[in-house]
Amino acid sequence: MSAVTALRGPVLAGVVGKAAEAGTLVLLATLVPRLLGPADYGTFSVATTVVAIGSMALTLGGATLLSRYVPAAAPDERTAVAVALTLRLARNRFALLGALAVAAVGLAVLVPDRFPPAVTGLVLLAVALNVAGTLLLQADLGTGRALAWCFRYPVQNAVLVAAVLALHGTAAEAGGGTAVALAGLAGLAVGIVAAAPLVRPWPPRVPVPEGALRFGVLQAAGGALTQLVQRGAVLAVALLAGSAVETGYAALAMGIALAATYAVTQLFTVSLPALAAGDTAGSESALRRLAGGLLAGAFAVAAGGVVALDVLVPLGFGTAYADAVPAFGPALALVVLAPVTALAVQAAALRTQPAATLWSSAAGAARSSWSRRSPCPCGARRGRPAPRWPAPPSPRSSRPDAAGRGRAGAHRLVDGRRGRRHRSGGAPVTAPEPPRISVVVPTRDRPDRLVRCLAALDRQTVPGLEIVVVDDASRDTLAVVRAVATAPRARLVRGEGRGPAAARNAGVAAARAPLVCFTDDDCEPVPEWAAALAATVEHGADAAAGPTRNGRPDSVFAAAAQAIATHLAEATIDPATSAMRFAPTSNLACRADVCREIPFDERYPLAAGEDRDWCARLLAAGRTLVFAPDALVRHHQELDATGFWRQQVRYGRGAYRFRSDHGTLRRLEAPAFYAGLVRRGLADGVRAGALVCVAQAATAVGMAMEATRRV
Repeated sequence: MSAVTALRGPVLAGVVGKAAEAGTLVLLATLVPRLLGPADYGTFSVATTVVAIGSMALTLGGATLLSRYVPAAAPDERTAVAVALTLRLARNRFALLGALAVAAVGLAVLVPDRFPPAVTGLVLLAVALNVAGTLLLQADLGTGRALAWCFRYPVQNAVLVAAVLALHGTAAEAGGGTAVALAGLAGLAVGIVAAAPLVRPWPPRVPVPEGALRFGVLQAAGGALTQLVQRGAVLAVALLAGSAVETGYAALAMGIALAATYAVTQLFTVSLPALAAGDTAGSESALRRLAGGLLAGAFAVAAGGVVALDVLVPLGFGTAYADAVPAFGPALALVVLAPVTALAVQAAALRTQPAATLWSSAAGAARSSWSRRSPCPCGARRGRPAPRWPAPPSPRSSRPDAAGRGRAGAHRLVDGRRGRRHRSGGAPVTAPEPPRISVVVPTRDRPDRLVRCLAALDRQTVPGLEIVVVDDASRDTLAVVRAVATAPRARLVRGEGRGPAAARNAGVAAARAPLVCFTDDDCEPVPEWAAALAATVEHGADAAAGPTRNGRPDSVFAAAAQAIATHLAEATIDPATSAMRFAPTSNLACRADVCREIPFDERYPLAAGEDRDWCARLLAAGRTLVFAPDALVRHHQELDATGFWRQQVRYGRGAYRFRSDHGTLRRLEAPAFYAGLVRRGLADGVRAGALVCVAQAATAVGMAMEATRRV
């Protein structure tokens, strides 16, 4: 039986189970918040969150451990191995639970106003019941039976809703604790029924499989860090905001997101026993197919939710929750990341490499919690004398250029025409002085945007500017010709359709000025743009770059895309020297001789990664790249949800190629980088901030695609 076929039964059980759970989740997410109100719901959510975190922390890694090692045992020993592993897990878990009980009693005695004894005791009881039920269900799942595992939470949630409805207004503040304790008891009952066949009769004693305990410890540690990221937001709001209302908002948003996240995770979890019994290569291929399908659905759900939050939140939860909209943006990012995270966890489990899960979870936890701004090293070299621009050659001098068109001044190409001699044989008509600045604009199939770009370049205040448009094999070449004809200072160079890197190299070869500026056909530089870049280079830089801002304030996708690109560049600026480590080619200038010495790498076929590669090689060659704050460009990106996703996937492919070429595949950015990225996205609104988080998932997909293509 193939791995894909083996997945059908467990995945079907998971889908049916989650469909049954959906009804109870709708009640938990809509009826319960409306009934309790934001303040009481905030108090109730703290109890449920503590129980969820405590229960999961004490059972993390168990499902993956049993699902990986029990199917790998001999068929007649699988039940015995499941019982042996469960007993070992139970001993360790309840020892930890005892320590938790001591701490809870101490808090209830020392700080009874913050930790009421009755509520604390009920919450502790609920944790114990949940742990016991989970251990039994993990044993049942390890033997290949997924049904009880999938239907445990529908039963438990139904009991929780019924208990809240029955106890609200009659049990004071202990009502929430009583409800979660009753739900835990229901989960334990399901576990007892499911696991009873495993011990009738009691199986013979067998040793724990070699390496299983270490696997379980590392898997649990990685899972705990993941839970810290996912669940910690509610407790952080409760502890830091000091407002039950705000806690209720955070709990509602995270509850919706985690419901979807756990639905995805469960489909992977219940499939592991079937896959562990097969070959690793086929199993991983089946997992990738499952992740791809779920990722497409998760992105559609998150993107639709981001766009419609202002309507859906008050409609679904009542007007009292209208102010909860900002809490949903970051929460929805978890939905998109869920298939990628689950794929990584299960692939690591199949390969019995739980350390990979631990380290990736540690990086996620650090990125989530570390908001301190750290200084970025720069590639600038201090004390280097300012280079002088080469003087423009005399019109009568011969200066061969990279395009092979060196001629005497009287015969130099100027705007497509050669200088002519008088018919009378007198002095020749000399060509105008060579331009001071060449602007290279690669274009392909966007003539309307090119017209706007050329109009902006024609308004540049600096004298002596030429525009070199490189048509990279547009389908409608006549439209490009007409667009170029609208700009008196522009001339056209034909590209070969080999991508923007090759197109820029062709533009540099055709440029005649000592300074080359780069921008894109969907960009609109301000009139002082070229002058500001030129001034920066005149003061000693080899290359200069300015800020690029969103030119489409009406588009949340354009805002999110620009926030990512801007942060990637401006996070590398050294405040002391204005030196940069990266700048996009939408707003870049460089001395022509340096451009020819360090061309763009034409092995990058897409508009992704080639600019990062060029900047890295520029700095490695000892050159400088300096920020010019007045050289502003507005970027008019026309993106919808599909275009945004594809763009970020393309960036991920370029990022993989760049990191592979430069030996940085295993090197993460500093946590402050990611914190700053999210902050920059949120500065443009909650939706843009959520899309910035979604983009990280798209980038991961692109990197995975490029890695697969290179294998």
